[in-house]
Amino acid sequence: MTDTTLLAVNGTLMRGLKLNPNLTNAGGVFVREDKTDGHYRLWSINDDHPAMIRTIEPGSQVELEIWELPLAAKCWAFRASPGW
Repeated sequence: MTDTTLLAVNGTLMRGLKLNPNLTNAGGVFVREDKTDGHYRLWSINDDHPAMIRTIEPGSQVELEIWELPLAAKCWAFRASPGW
């Protein structure tokens, strides 16, 4: 059994952006850039926090990053984000 998990992130948690230290401070390691499949809609909350939802009908591919996080730190990384 592994003590890490992969996490796909978008928006302010991505490298170089405002909340990325939440991932790195939690022991996160960048793995790769990726994209969703073409069934997502993307919008922004207060022009600061991107959000996306999977749709049945065709939508867009959304750029994201894959990070490896220690299981023990996963909740900490989210709780350090505004609104949690």
